[in-house]
Parts: sequence; structure tokens; C-alpha cells
Amino acid sequence: MQFPIRIQLRRSRLLLASVTAMHGAAAICLLALPLPVTLRFLLLILVSIPTLFVWRRPSIAGLRITSAECAEWILQDGQALALTVLPETSATRYWVALRARIEDRKLVASAALLPDQMTSAEFRQLRVWLRWHREKRPTAKVAADS
Repeated sequence: MQFPIRIQLRRSRLLLASVTAMHGAAAICLLALPLPVTLRFLLLILVSIPTLFVWRRPSIAGLRITSAECAEWILQDGQALALTVLPETSATRYWVALRARIEDRKLVASAALLPDQMTSAEFRQLRVWLRWHREKRPTAKVAADS
């Protein structure tokens, strides 16, 4: 694998459609409930708020894998944030659930990456790197309580 690997992220139409459809279905269920109109309206607003977050501009513009152990988020303003990929990260054929610790801020960030957000070659490289990274990571030994 040749480093650095640069992955330019696009907005996922698949994620946008699925989240909008699920919240739409929840809204229809709310409208069918035998509740007062004001309560249904308030619940409808609460169900609609998360959909707005999917429609806003993403703050992450890309991902740069700099070596076998290091990766960086590239933000919309060009700033790079160093990441440590956590063991909870999952890479499948259809999506990647990336869990990472941001080095400078000690925050844990999560991202759902779908194949329509990047080229198929970039998605394959990311999945291979994550699987390779997981295999190289030393396994923690759990001490038995006695």
C-alpha cells in the first residue's frame, strides 16, 4: 500500500435518503397516534430535528491516511486533525463505521462512511487499510478476576 492515501468525501445521497425516509415514517406514525394536536405537533418537531443535521453541509471534507498507523481528518477549512482509530471501528462491504480519537482534543468521533461518498477504489483502500490496521494492532490481554 502506498501512502499517503487521500480520500475526498462527498455528501452521501444514500444516507440522506435513508435518514429522511425513516424520519418520514416516524412522522407518519406520530400523526396516526390518538394524541392531542399540540402534543403531536411537538413530537413531530422533535422527530424532524435530526433530519436537519443530515441536510447541513458536512464539516469533514476528506480523510488522509499518512502511514500504516496514522490518519487525519481534513476539515472544510483545510485544517488536518490527527486520528487514532479505535477498535470499535467496523468495515464491511457496504459501509464503514469509523470510530477515532482526535489527538489534539482527546475527543472520540464517529463517522458513517458509505460507498457513494467516495470512489470505489478509495472505499476499497479504506476498508483494506482498516482491516490491516486492526490486524496489526496488539490485542489486549484481559486479566481474569480471581
